[in-house]
Amino acid sequence: MKIKTNFSRRFLLITFLIGILFFNITSSYSQTISCEPCPRLAKYIASTSKVDYFINIIGYRPPSHLRTQWEKFPTVRKIEMAYEAYENKGHGNFFLSKLSSEIKKKNGAIDYEVELKSLLDLNYEGRLKYDHSIKYQKKNLPKSIRTQVMTISKYTEAGAFGGVRGVLQYKLGLSEDNVYKILRKSASFTDAFERGLSKAKIPPSQQQRIVSLTKDLMKKYPSAEYDKSLIQFLEKQKKADDYLKNLCNNSRWEKIREDFYKRINTNNLDYTSNQIKHFKAVLDGWNNYKDNNKIKWFKNNILDIEKGFYNYSKSRSKVKACWGFILQHQDWDGASNYYTNVAIDPKATGKPYYLLKYYYNTTGNGDTFAKLYNERTDFWVGRMCN
Repeated sequence: MKIKTNFSRRFLLITFLIGILFFNITSSYSQTISCEPCPRLAKYIASTSKVDYFINIIGYRPPSHLRTQWEKFPTVRKIEMAYEAYENKGHGNFFLSKLSSEIKKKNGAIDYEVELKSLLDLNYEGRLKYDHSIKYQKKNLPKSIRTQVMTISKYTEAGAFGGVRGVLQYKLGLSEDNVYKILRKSASFTDAFERGLSKAKIPPSQQQRIVSLTKDLMKKYPSAEYDKSLIQFLEKQKKADDYLKNLCNNSRWEKIREDFYKRINTNNLDYTSNQIKHFKAVLDGWNNYKDNNKIKWFKNNILDIEKGFYNYSKSRSKVKACWGFILQHQDWDGASNYYTNVAIDPKATGKPYYLLKYYYNTTGNGDTFAKLYNERTDFWVGRMCN
């Protein structure tokens, strides 16, 4: 598309062509946040797993130094650790076979799992031996074993939505492979869920996923519906949502971002598909950032959302480069007036450098602009133009 490069008749007319925007790296601007209601959600989702009952029948006991943590471990982690202990004596497959057979006595549906057929057919009746590892789970299990462990876990989860595994897979949309990797290393439901949040794609935001899970749980379980802690959490979220809406409505810059986002979803505005993809990634990241920080901003009585955008953008060179091009497209008149009547600069052109300088000066961060527009930012601006 053609890029404007002269703000008024007083300035030299320069026109240049933006080429194809190409990025080899796709960045995610999500951030890991703590799950405030998770300890309470765990009461319904991570209820005591049935796996302990079956493992005890077979004869396994967790190592003494882990017994206090053991109760909160996800089912997958418990099965894998027990398997490893038996495998140290060459009895790993026999353990999984016996575990599957014991579960079958209580739930015949497991007999139809193709991945477990070889284990159920083995029907080992001998005495099993195990030996605790000095340090558990240093190595990854073969994929075939991981699949069997994951399948067995489905029949021992007792919590809502299929337990921790079900929440990660179906509420956060994570692949089975990612779910397994998270569960085998997590110390509890809260730990697993927060790890899952950091891997879940956006949108929706991490905070929205927490709220959605809480609402779904309260709809499904009457006891959760009247849970005081969960009710208070949702009320706090509602207040923060209203606060954030007002904060956004009071910023002309936020309206520019919102308008641009709507327009690129209905009209390519002469940008390439790669450019649009990057714009969306940056703006989705910003929306996620807002949602994850609204509670903190609300508590601290932040009255200017551009303070938030400054913190979001200052260390993200690609965000700054993208924001410069958005301003170039959306706020040309404002920048022209600024360089013509406010901070007169005959050298000003339509390059993102001057658009960003205009923005940061106007929002009170001009004194840091030399650091904001660094070599990395200039690199990404150039990358967008070549």
